[in-house]
Amino acid sequence: MVTEMREQVEATIEVIRPVLQADGGDIVLRDVDEVTGLVSVELVGACAGCPSSGQTLKAGVERIMRDRVDGVTAVVNVATEAAGGRPHEPTSTPRPRAVSSRPRRRPSRQRLHQTVEPRRSDYHCSCRC
Repeated sequence: MVTEMREQVEATIEVIRPVLQADGGDIVLRDVDEVTGLVSVELVGACAGCPSSGQTLKAGVERIMRDRVDGVTAVVNVATEAAGGRPHEPTSTPRPRAVSSRPRRRPSRQRLHQTVEPRRSDYHCSCRC
């Protein structure tokens, strides 16, 4: 039973892996507990420092794992647990905004409808974090 469940989890990870690798990350299976249904994985690469990795793990990996493998109850990232439950540490403190004595101008109607997309190089990964 243990090897059968582990094999199903490994096969499911092989389906998920190309999506994570397309963004510069990867997933490594660490442990499968067949009694509790807990699957321990480690997100590596760009996924390791991404602030959206928790959402990717729960809404993506765990949902797919529960649908495909009977008995899986949860998927946890062992790297996050080792870091004390904090998946993302900011690299620097944000700069405070400059305070101006003059009131801010309202943007024109034309500027209200324009959207400015940042350059692709401004993103850490495709989740635009």
